[in-house]
Amino acid sequence: MSKYRNPLLFLPAHIDQGISSFDVEVNPDLVGLEAYKFHAPIQCKLDFERIGDRIDLSMSLVAGIEVACSKCGKPTRIDIQTTYKVTFLPAADDEDEEITATDLELYSDILNLTPILRDAFLLAIPIAPLCRQGCKGLCPVCGVNLNQGDCNCDKTKRVSPFEELKRLVNE
Repeated sequence: MSKYRNPLLFLPAHIDQGISSFDVEVNPDLVGLEAYKFHAPIQCKLDFERIGDRIDLSMSLVAGIEVACSKCGKPTRIDIQTTYKVTFLPAADDEDEEITATDLELYSDILNLTPILRDAFLLAIPIAPLCRQGCKGLCPVCGVNLNQGDCNCDKTKRVSPFEELKRLVNE
């Protein structure tokens, strides 16, 4: 049993017809994001719109995390802000129908928004975060952070990592 109450579990029967909105604060460990260093809990705004049995969800989330700059490796805070929309439909009552991975929008007794929030968060993380625009990165020869100053390496002489392969091909 988790030590955290899960604010991402909803009973479809308790979602009223029309629009219902909820502001929730989510502990990142609760949704399997403990690998990231968060500055605060994830803030979510959940807007449900129920029309008959169909439930449309519009989720907005805001979070601040610390990641390594993709060029220089410096710890950097980035803010994640994203929205995600999904439609839930009731699961078929037919016991012979097999539910597949493409039926993720189906619900029965509980709407579990945990995997939806996790996926929305992971998709919003930049592939190559930077500590600042114009980050110079590290010197490929000595590894000095070029944002903090120049190094004394001879940058005119470039040694290709494929130089040894080139030598083997020429033999």
